[in-house]
Amino acid sequence: MKNNRSRIISLILLFTMVFSLTAVPVVNADDFLYEEEPFFDDGGSYEGDFLYEEEPYYEEESLYEEEPLYEEEPLYEDGLFVEDEYSSEDPVYEEDVNFFEEETVEVEEEAEKTTEIYTVSSDTEKYLDGPSITAEVPETVTIAPSTWGKMTVTVTGGTASSYQWQYSKNGTTFSNIAATSSGYKDVTTATLQILASTGRNGWKYRCVVTPENGEPVNSSAVTLNVATVEPTATATVPEEVTAQENTYANVTVTVVGGTAKSYAWQLCKTGSTKYSAVGTSGYRNKDTDTLGIEAVAGRNGWKFRCVVTLTDDTQVTSNETTLVVAADVVINGVVYSQLTDTTCYVKAYDGNATSVTVEATVNGLTVTEIGESAFEGKAIESIALPNSITVIRKYAFKNCSNLSSMTSY
Repeated sequence: MKNNRSRIISLILLFTMVFSLTAVPVVNADDFLYEEEPFFDDGGSYEGDFLYEEEPYYEEESLYEEEPLYEEEPLYEDGLFVEDEYSSEDPVYEEDVNFFEEETVEVEEEAEKTTEIYTVSSDTEKYLDGPSITAEVPETVTIAPSTWGKMTVTVTGGTASSYQWQYSKNGTTFSNIAATSSGYKDVTTATLQILASTGRNGWKYRCVVTPENGEPVNSSAVTLNVATVEPTATATVPEEVTAQENTYANVTVTVVGGTAKSYAWQLCKTGSTKYSAVGTSGYRNKDTDTLGIEAVAGRNGWKFRCVVTLTDDTQVTSNETTLVVAADVVINGVVYSQLTDTTCYVKAYDGNATSVTVEATVNGLTVTEIGESAFEGKAIESIALPNSITVIRKYAFKNCSNLSSMTSY
């Protein structure tokens, strides 16, 4: 029995030794690591490192295979610390990009502000150095005697905030023109109006212009030439206009060679050579091309003319027309009144005769009408009318109950 036990033990020992000798050469550390530990395949394990062979713990507890930290922790997916996870779909990344774009815009805006500040500084330097504008006027302005003319200053290089016109009799010493000075208008505007009297002939004028930013600057000087100006257009009126007393005569001015902007009618009384502006009483439409004049006996022989201002601000004066106030003419009780330059009409009947004859012509004027209510209520029995009569106005023979005969010749 003992021998059997000894044999068995010997066999076991022998088997153990044989197994140990045959197992060691077969095992390859590299093969074992690549097959059992794929993580260290990428990690670069060393041949002969039997720690992993002896410690199968890493086969069962592979941290990177069985516990995918980056998949379970979305913080690292959304964060900026994992290079592989950056993409255009990452909202955090997009917000960061926009943030830097906004910062760029702010820098650009700051640059613009810096430019504006520089511009203000430049304007300040101009103000300190002197005027930043120029002001020019024509060398000469010619205005007809006793008429109003204009002088205009042209400003360049800036905007004017105020104007002040000055005059000089000797051409060297200039004085301000007061707003109340006679013969001047608009002395604190860009365009000065002057009444061209012969005493001002040769005077010089200039304008002191104050810019919005800068010191006042004097314009160049313009010389006033008081002389007859050859008009670029003509304005004409009829030589004579005739109207029956107590009616209105219409006078029309015709402009040729230019466009009228405004009209100013003037009158000259009988026996005078001085013209003055027409008033308001007894006149109509005095600011238009057609003037209405009430033909009263006192205006008979008066002369009228029109001063026309053209669109280029030059003026042209028309010739003169004479007003003829025609008085009524009474023949055999029949009152005749002028109608036009060649015609007249029966205005009324003041006679007592029962038989009436109407004239064919009166003072060279053809009788063409029987006026309204001319024979109304009269006790006439017969009347003879010339063939020149073409119009009989209403009520001409109203209530003429005795009228039984009307003939023509």
